[in-house]
Amino acid sequence: MWVFGKLWDRWTIAFKVTTPMLHVLFAAAQLWGSCNFYKMYKKQGSIIEQKEVQADAEAVVGGQDASKIDGGTIVSQSNGVVSRDGSEIELTENPKP
Repeated sequence: MWVFGKLWDRWTIAFKVTTPMLHVLFAAAQLWGSCNFYKMYKKQGSIIEQKEVQADAEAVVGGQDASKIDGGTIVSQSNGVVSRDGSEIELTENPKP
């Protein structure tokens, strides 16, 4: 902004008009992108929550006693393997000494 003010008297009217317009356009694009990312975040959160509820319902209906809810996340445990719904990574449980 200092350069903008310092060079104001040297610029033509085209630069004096288009520069603020481009700054406003850039700020609007930034806000629009932030809004879109927030909406995607909320949508993915609801999808994960639906999967957790569905997995919990399946565990209750299927009679799996090894499933439990751990901090809001469903943990399924079978044969020493712990897996969390919504993740493709399976965590192995350390043997207890």
